[in-house]
Formats: sequence, C-alpha cells, structure tokens
Amino acid sequence: MDIKEIKFDIGQEVYVLKEKEKSHKIPCPICEGKGKVIIKNKSFDCPQCSGRKFTYQWFHYGWTIVKVRITDIELFFDANDKKCVQYYWLGASTFNDTTDNCIFLSKKEAQMEANKRNKIFLKNKGDEKV
Repeated sequence: MDIKEIKFDIGQEVYVLKEKEKSHKIPCPICEGKGKVIIKNKSFDCPQCSGRKFTYQWFHYGWTIVKVRITDIELFFDANDKKCVQYYWLGASTFNDTTDNCIFLSKKEAQMEANKRNKIFLKNKGDEKV
C-alpha cells in the first residue's frame, strides 16, 4: 500500500461525519414481550432480552459533525483485496473508526457534506412513504 493514500495524520484534528441514531424500545421479538421462553415444558429467561421483555431497535435519522483527534491509522486489504485506510479516535468512552470519505479538514467542508447527505436521506425517506 502506498503511503500517499493516507490523507490524515495521527494527532491531527479533523471533522468527522457521524450518523445520528435513535433507539426505539420494542417488545422482544423472540419471547413476544413475555420475558420467558418455554423449552420442553421448562421456562427460561429469554436469551434475546434476558427476561427484560423488550429490546431496542436503532434507526438512522441524519448526519452530524464531530471534531476529533486521530489516534491511530490502520492499513489493510478488505475481503475483495481492495486497499483500505481506517482512522481511529477516542471519544465518548468508545473507540471510534471511519474511512476517509467521512473525514474533513474543515468544519465548512464537513457541514457541506452533511447537508448533502441529509438532503439525500430526507428525499429517500420521503420516497419510502409513497
């Protein structure tokens, strides 16, 4: 892999596009909201919801921008032998990663891309209702 394919450096502050997601509490589809499953006439806590009777369904509702500092870079080949560069950063107690199509040097560039993706998202969401 050619080093010039790495567009950003460790320690560099960049703006990352992140999906906005929300969760929706739904009855567990395995136990049908009962919290228990019956196997050979014996009752067990549901293996999906651990007896809580519900689970969460996540859905995407747009894009937002986050300013981060790159902490690591990984170079690898995917399942189709395509060269890939993965960027990592630490934030909100989790180790996040993305490819360079979601990373921008300026907030303005990131906002323009977020607006574009949100417009496409809203258009597609409107098409689903038809």
